[in-house]
Amino acid sequence: MKKNYLKMKQISVVLTLSLIILFAFQNCGDPFNSNLSMQSSSSLVDTKKFQCMNPLERGKSNKSFLRLSKLEVENVLNDLFGSALVSQVSQELKQFPTDVNEKPSHFLEVLTSSHFDAMLKISEKLSGIAANDSGFVNRYSSCTNLNTTNCLREFLTNFMPRSLRNSIPSTEVDSLVSTYNNDSTVDAQVAIMSILLRPEFLMHTEMGFENGTRLRLNDYEVASRISFQVIGSIPDDTLWKAAQNGQLKTLEQVRGHVRRLLTSQRGRDKVTRLFKTWMSVEGTPTVAATPGHINGIDLDSYYSSAIQDFEQFVEYVVFDKAGKFEDLFLDKSVFPQDQDLASVYGSSIWNSGEPQLGTNGHQGILLRPATLVGGENSTPIILRGVQVRTEILCDYIPVPNADVINARDDNIHPDEIDPLLNPHRDIVKNMTKSQSCMGCHSQINPLGFALEDFDSLGRRQQMEHVYDMNEAQVASFPVSSFALNPRIEQDGPQELQNAMDLNTHIAQSKKVRSCFAEKLTEHIYKRSIASEDNCALSEKESTLLNKDLNILDVLTINVANEDIFWRAKE
Repeated sequence: MKKNYLKMKQISVVLTLSLIILFAFQNCGDPFNSNLSMQSSSSLVDTKKFQCMNPLERGKSNKSFLRLSKLEVENVLNDLFGSALVSQVSQELKQFPTDVNEKPSHFLEVLTSSHFDAMLKISEKLSGIAANDSGFVNRYSSCTNLNTTNCLREFLTNFMPRSLRNSIPSTEVDSLVSTYNNDSTVDAQVAIMSILLRPEFLMHTEMGFENGTRLRLNDYEVASRISFQVIGSIPDDTLWKAAQNGQLKTLEQVRGHVRRLLTSQRGRDKVTRLFKTWMSVEGTPTVAATPGHINGIDLDSYYSSAIQDFEQFVEYVVFDKAGKFEDLFLDKSVFPQDQDLASVYGSSIWNSGEPQLGTNGHQGILLRPATLVGGENSTPIILRGVQVRTEILCDYIPVPNADVINARDDNIHPDEIDPLLNPHRDIVKNMTKSQSCMGCHSQINPLGFALEDFDSLGRRQQMEHVYDMNEAQVASFPVSSFALNPRIEQDGPQELQNAMDLNTHIAQSKKVRSCFAEKLTEHIYKRSIASEDNCALSEKESTLLNKDLNILDVLTINVANEDIFWRAKE
């Protein structure tokens, strides 16, 4: 039985690690890869990464057309029509394509036929319901129905600008009313539907007006940027009134509204989504662990509780505590809402009020079960290392190439991947020891090794246990989280003792702050950073380096900087 198990386990280990490596970066090629070296050297300089060299370039990388995400569409419809009416098109909304997340690598910025087909069904049904709802009609006019020309004109005069997020010339309203009067097939439902299908509704559109080499946005367009970047929807009444009164022309005016909206529930929710996207805390993880390793934990409720704990932690540190950047990684507050997670944290169940304090080394957003969970019985060392290297340090990992993996497998002796003879970290080390692989893995493995303090469910571990197919324990190894040459940044540590050591260096790192400035920019624009972003990035980086400022200050600057007024000519 042991021999059969060993053979199957060896095959499983090889296939699993090969797939992980292939998925993460198929080309662990030349360790002196020029792109890799350039990225590492430039990002390891012990100064600010971003410098504002040309302020007149600010905003030029902002796109004039970008589609609304599914969540933004839902938010806008709820704000325009009310949740009671929108709930009646819930089935149609389900057909609108779901976004994986808003990372540039995942977000499709253009409208597809699937988006339009779904919106066609949504708008057709919702406009029919709304046109006959007296409460909805009265929301935008003094009327309770749209059976007269005057009532329709008044309704459209108020509804069109709010829906299209801009001032609307009276001639456009007149044209739609004229069509209503002269075409028997056009009624109030068709008029509303036509607005919901306009590009200005489905897309973020910005016309601006010429100002030197750039276009300056009008107050309505600035208001729209503020609202979508902070709450993911159209401007609220207060912000809309400021746009109407021309009160969004200075950063001081903008920052007041940004700060106000950040602390709204929608603002808090969007901030939480930012951190979940950054740390890849999304969806349900694939945990192919065996019952012996799981040890009675209900994985569905455990992970649900872990997600809630992550969200509550972010809200607490950012808003309730008004925490600093290092608190994101070092704060020991935990919010377990079931007994399994509370046991993992070594705390009591949290219901409300002040947080519990974890006693098992879990701290911040990195060392939480929601971030760490995944893999099999053994930990996902490589994926953890890739996550820290690319998302927290913003270092470059080359594009994959399967040939390297095939060549590597030929040089592995079966004993080197025998789970009865080797702890998992040694198996990973042996699988990636070739020179062709170490170009990548010299940057990845140490970071993954340092996180070995926590198993594949995010539990603190001191021993790694191996089980056979009958769930009998057949081997155990002491866990080592010691890591040499982690290459966090220039003048960074030459070794890490454990996960908490890694976490402390990350919390204090200038490079991590620079990386976070990049992630903030990518999140609000749904695109990769460009050279024209350097001035705004420099501001965000300075704010992050200022020990007197908190995370909420950083989030405010992320939106309320000079770039919000500009876009490029096209």
